[in-house]
Amino acid sequence: MTPVAQVRRWLEDTVIGLELCPWARPVWERGGVHLAFTRAASPTAALDAFLDEHLACAFHPSRETVLLVFERWYLPFDIFWDMVGVLEEHVLPDWQLVAFHPAFRFQDLELTHPANGVNQAPYPIVQWLRRTDIARATREDAARAEALSQRNGQRLAGLTAAQRRRHFFWEWPTAR
Repeated sequence: MTPVAQVRRWLEDTVIGLELCPWARPVWERGGVHLAFTRAASPTAALDAFLDEHLACAFHPSRETVLLVFERWYLPFDIFWDMVGVLEEHVLPDWQLVAFHPAFRFQDLELTHPANGVNQAPYPIVQWLRRTDIARATREDAARAEALSQRNGQRLAGLTAAQRRRHFFWEWPTAR
């Protein structure tokens, strides 16, 4: 399966299908999600790819959110997370970053905790979205936003082994 097909499957079946982000479906359906793929495999190339895509948002206001997929960057999660910190220093003030990685792990959770699945994806991905869109969505449905993390953890913990394999279908290389 190609990287494009894998990311689309993950978005449609897992993020949208499981409603891990309840605001994703309408944005996806109206074409507001821009998927960008890069073969950048070094920190410098990753920063360049990020800046190119991020600055392009100024010329494409229909992009409500951008997902930059690093299809050849096989970094361990901790190194990728450090790189996301560098990218955050370059993000425009009206945008917010979200990171996804096949081995994503929240700081206070065990590696195998199902809630980590909320930010696990078939490739390292940096997403950015407008802060105003986030504020509007959460203001319109504040109760849903507040309960989202707990609900997602319970939803993922309730998946059967077969369902988990279906939604988290990728094999992340341990070394390359």
